[in-house]
Amino acid sequence: MLKKADDADKKLSKMSPEHKNLQMQSETLARLQSEIRTMDSDIMTEEAALGDFKRTATRMWMGLKFGGLLECSEKGTVSLIHFTM
Repeated sequence: MLKKADDADKKLSKMSPEHKNLQMQSETLARLQSEIRTMDSDIMTEEAALGDFKRTATRMWMGLKFGGLLECSEKGTVSLIHFTM
């Protein structure tokens, strides 16, 4: 997409104001630049969502892991108390 926009910009810069396709080339360049801005925005949104997902998944995983460790240590403590009595 960037290459297309660069090519359109180069082509437009070579055109004289009297060229019959100047308006069409200007519109093409504007459309491509708009699409690039939209895609950049979409990418930033998706990257933020991915970061949020990773944090949430890590938080859940850590909760399960440490919850399991807590449960295991509590059972070990209870077993040790019954064993010493």
